[in-house]
Amino acid sequence: MSTDTTLATAMCSAPQCPKPASGKSQCPKCKALGIVEGSTFCSQECFKNHWPQHKVAHHYTTGNVVRPYDDPWSPLPGAKGMSFYPPGARATKIETKRLILRAVVPEDFPRIHAVKHEPAVTRTQLYTTSKDLAETISSFGKFYVRSSVPMIPLPGYFSAAVTPETAARKRFHFAIESTLVSGSEKRVVEPKPVPSDVKLVGEPLDASGYIGHVSFQFVAIRHRKIILGDMAPLRELKALEVREGVPFQWPSSQSLEEVGCLAFYEIHPSFWNQGIMTEAMEALTSFCLLELGVHGVYIDPLSTNEGSHHVAKKLGFKKMYDFKVHDMALWSRPDMRGKKQTMYEMTAKDWTGRSWDHEAIGGKTICRYCLNPRSEGILPCKYGCSWALYCSEECRLAHWKLSGHGHQEECKSLPAKA
Repeated sequence: MSTDTTLATAMCSAPQCPKPASGKSQCPKCKALGIVEGSTFCSQECFKNHWPQHKVAHHYTTGNVVRPYDDPWSPLPGAKGMSFYPPGARATKIETKRLILRAVVPEDFPRIHAVKHEPAVTRTQLYTTSKDLAETISSFGKFYVRSSVPMIPLPGYFSAAVTPETAARKRFHFAIESTLVSGSEKRVVEPKPVPSDVKLVGEPLDASGYIGHVSFQFVAIRHRKIILGDMAPLRELKALEVREGVPFQWPSSQSLEEVGCLAFYEIHPSFWNQGIMTEAMEALTSFCLLELGVHGVYIDPLSTNEGSHHVAKKLGFKKMYDFKVHDMALWSRPDMRGKKQTMYEMTAKDWTGRSWDHEAIGGKTICRYCLNPRSEGILPCKYGCSWALYCSEECRLAHWKLSGHGHQEECKSLPAKA
């Protein structure tokens, strides 16, 4: 489609303006850059009034990219006027009667450390106790945040070669936080004295924010076995691939018949024995089975983790098989290798009689940058790629500015350079 035809059929780019755009009122800077979408107005007056909001479009210049992982301390540093961790990446929130499951943010890091620093927590996990906040941020905090932005690589854990062909939403990390009592600042869930056989090395944790997390990674299922290893290699999860040239649509439940969600979780001892993890896992299981449409949800506790076995059995998960901790397991520490784990399963067929506020999303077009299943792709690329769709201006700009594997490198609609 030519630029003239596009301009002739466009509407005014000023918000709430119902008038058609005038071919004579195109932003001159956008015209020079070859930007079509959002560049035309019904009049010079509309253009002038909308200028403060419109000028962000001029960030879409070629060669102007940012490496979001250059700073080893910041989870997602951005450029002036933008962020690589936009609202769309944090949009998925699950609420239960007592809890809010939300995206992890950098402000949670000190409270994450309060959990990771407790031997009572880590003795049933595959990772070692964090010595200090710096180690927690480096090993866990940045990992949790960056997992919400799949287009950004995770140096130190996985290959930094993220391309449109290898990008996928591989995992979700939800911070667990108590809801507030209606009309009050008091939390519904409050800390309790720790069990008598538990000795804290830090202070008890209050209920003012993050108290633990519940998370999952997508895994492939082959012959009734869960494929572990490198966080379920993408070659085993073809249905979740993001491909160049086509909008990314969340796969149907039929396409996810051999894909599952392997859950993992932890909570500070100040909140043990209150049914919190059972409540959180029930909500997470409904999210995975009823909304995302995967085949099953899986839990693989160590044989010594009595609490996790209790959660699995209370929710009706069925035992599949026992296995030993693999040498290549993520976070695996030497003293855990060879220890017995048990794989539990809950399939969509067995998860019956549960209501859920959100419909199954198979076939829904998802934001190409954050790949958040609740962030619908509605905004096309500024240069007119109809297949590169985003949930917000923030996600569209973040993907454009991303160095090495952002949309700027794959855009087929850029004007030819003189």
